[in-house]
Parts: sequence; C-alpha cells; structure tokens
Amino acid sequence: MSVDSFLSLLQDDKAELISKAYEKKERIYEKIVTFSRNIFVPVTHQCRNRCGYCSFVSDDSNSWITPDRLEYILMKAKNAQCDEVLFTLGEKPEEKYPSAREFLALYGYDSTVEYVIEFCNMALEEKLLPHSKIK
Repeated sequence: MSVDSFLSLLQDDKAELISKAYEKKERIYEKIVTFSRNIFVPVTHQCRNRCGYCSFVSDDSNSWITPDRLEYILMKAKNAQCDEVLFTLGEKPEEKYPSAREFLALYGYDSTVEYVIEFCNMALEEKLLPHSKIK
C-alpha cells in the first residue's frame, strides 16, 4: 500500500477505516490467529523514579525475585507450554535504595541490568524467549 493510499484512509470515517483494514487483513491472512504463551515476571517493584502515572512502583525491599525463585517460575512456565518471559522492573533501583544495592551484592551483581541479563540467560537456557526493557 502506498503512503498516499494510507494517508487517504486517515481522511475517511472511523468505521470505513476499520472496514478497509479488516478487508485487507482477511485478504492477506484469512482467519489465522496466532499467539505466544508468555509469563510476566516482575523482577522488582523498586525504581529510582516516582512517575505520577505509574502504579507499579513500590518501596518494598522484599519485592525482588531471587534466582532460585526464577528457576521455579521458569519450570512452571515450561510446564504451561510458555514460549516467552516478560521481565518487568523499575529503573535502576540501586541508585535510590540501599536495600536494592544490598540485595544485588548478595547475589554478586553491581547493577539491576547485570541481574536481569542473568535472568535473560536463565530463560534462554530453558528455551524461553526473554523480553525486558532495561536502561
């Protein structure tokens, strides 16, 4: 579809745009629906930021998932035929919380990024595709 054709659709009313999108989807993909089983793993709720819109963040120093706990979670994910693991976490909690620095040091890490990289490697070892957004 050309850029001009696409832009012309934006001029149309919403119902017509949805109808055209549906027709194109049916023409290309027919009735195929795909999905990937995944598991959501909140590595920690601690975060250096306090964004007004975020309801995920907590000061709870006990919110960290340990490597042993992750092994258990990954086993359950495999048993549930999951394909992917979504790691969620706050941004650089070790910059704000002494408890985060202490937790990471206990497991031999200097940063949350290093910790999550290890979690991603653990997921890959179990043939699960890891997803994370770390800074």
